[in-house]
Amino acid sequence: MRILGLTFVCCVLLAVASCKESQSQYKDAIVGRWQLINGPGSVEFAKDGKASLNGVEGTYRLDGKDNVTITTNESFRGATRFTAKVSSITGNEMTLTDPDGTVSKWKRQ
Repeated sequence: MRILGLTFVCCVLLAVASCKESQSQYKDAIVGRWQLINGPGSVEFAKDGKASLNGVEGTYRLDGKDNVTITTNESFRGATRFTAKVSSITGNEMTLTDPDGTVSKWKRQ
């Protein structure tokens, strides 16, 4: 009975450890200030998880599937949460893809 209990505890610990979320490949590369190439717009990502979207402060989270979610402290264009897929960051250029498929290109400032 004791072995069965110990086996169960080990299985639970292994399951919890395997659920650890992976980190995005762009975790460090996204940090900085970015300017939209074809139009007005700027976003800044700080290493501590803070963000600024066109001057509206908030936070961001970059998940293991390279999705970045910005949550603003106040409404911006009628919303407080914005999500996009980081398609690539190469040098000083970043490409984001919105959930509707819209692609935007950004240049590091």
